This record gives sequence, structure tokens and C-alpha cells, in this order.
Amino acid sequence: MSPIWPFCLIIGLCLLSPIDGASKRVKMCLQPSISGRCFGYVESYAYNPIKRHCEPFIYGGCGGNDNRFATKVECEYNCRDI
Repeated sequence: MSPIWPFCLIIGLCLLSPIDGASKRVKMCLQPSISGRCFGYVESYAYNPIKRHCEPFIYGGCGGNDNRFATKVECEYNCRDI
């Protein structure tokens, strides 16, 4: 085996990591905003892919999905460029 092979593997993994992280962000931000199955009242933000911005919604406190952020700034940061 060539001594350069481990180096190529490391470079390949480093190049793929941002893509994987970006795809997770896209999947997260494209989910619908879901209040969940409980009846709490947690002011949250979710990205609306149709309007292309973050919107407030009320999270019930359990269930739901990953398109839920505590602040608008956090939502905008995670869903930027989508």
C-alpha cells in the first residue's frame, strides 16, 4: 500500500464533513414546525422554507422535530442559505 493512502483518506474525510453537516442542516430546516403532543407554552422559532425566513410558533414541550429553535437568531444562523 502506498504511504500516501492514509493521507488521502484523511483529506477525503475532512472534505466530506462539511457536506454532511450542511445536509443535516437542510433536512432540519425543511421540516414543518410541529407544536408537539404536550400542552406547554414554549415560545420558539422554526424556519419556513416557503417564505424563506424564521417564524415564531408555540412548542408544547415534548415531541415535535428538529426545526425548533429557542431564538430567531439561532434559527437564522442554522437555516442560513437554505
